[in-house]
Amino acid sequence: MIYPKFATSYQYEFTTGTSTLSTEGRFEDALLQLDMIRFNGNKYNAMADRYASYLYGNQGLAHIKNLQNEDGLKILIIKDSFMLPVFAFLSTVCSDLYLIDPRYYENNIIDYANSLEDLDYIMVSFTPQNLTEEFFNFGK
Repeated sequence: MIYPKFATSYQYEFTTGTSTLSTEGRFEDALLQLDMIRFNGNKYNAMADRYASYLYGNQGLAHIKNLQNEDGLKILIIKDSFMLPVFAFLSTVCSDLYLIDPRYYENNIIDYANSLEDLDYIMVSFTPQNLTEEFFNFGK
């Protein structure tokens, strides 16, 4: 498992449907779910979800607050699952990173983006196979 070797401190909150969870602590404590990659003696375990090990997998809405970088960038990312590890590491240079997965976010994405103050960037990150209507429901 790859994670920063320097001091980190995070608050992480994520919601899918009506379920909201939060974690806090160092990068590896707050942003990694190691249970998802434990092999339990079988290195070919089909249940070992490598995507879900970073940022607890695909959440409808997630907010990463970097307590060590309060003057960092504030970015909203509308995304699919393939970049979860990249976004986890992007959080090291941000103060706030907001992630929306349109498949699991039930509210209006444009309204949510407009509700956030002082965003530096809004990014859309989908891999080619996910360029489908399911991912482009921003105004629904």
